[in-house]
Amino acid sequence: MKDEGNKTNINLLLQALIVGICTGIVVGLFRFGIEQTSAFWLHLFQLVHQNPVWFIAIIVGFIAVAVIAFLIILWTCYVQSPPSQALILSGLTKNPRTLIGTGGFKIPLLERKDRVYLGQIGVDIQTKEPV
Repeated sequence: MKDEGNKTNINLLLQALIVGICTGIVVGLFRFGIEQTSAFWLHLFQLVHQNPVWFIAIIVGFIAVAVIAFLIILWTCYVQSPPSQALILSGLTKNPRTLIGTGGFKIPLLERKDRVYLGQIGVDIQTKEPV
């Protein structure tokens, strides 16, 4: 009985060690990213102080990145249903939305998408008397 308790304690200790190492790696990478990002921003500010035209280039770049991110979000949230299926979007509102042969937007993590086949399904039924 004590052997099982010792094994459990060793397993918990190893799991805690692995979690600690993974957490340390993530924190280290995060700090490295912050340091590199700060150096990048300082370089951009130096460029803007040397030549104000860089300010316009930076603003245009921010706008381009924002537009591209917005289009990617729209593209990933759009769902379309073929005529032979119904999409049922539920979760965000009280009443689920049903899409049949049309498209719509699904909010990730807040709505669930289920498919229902609308065609005929063959079922074999055996009867004792003719129908």
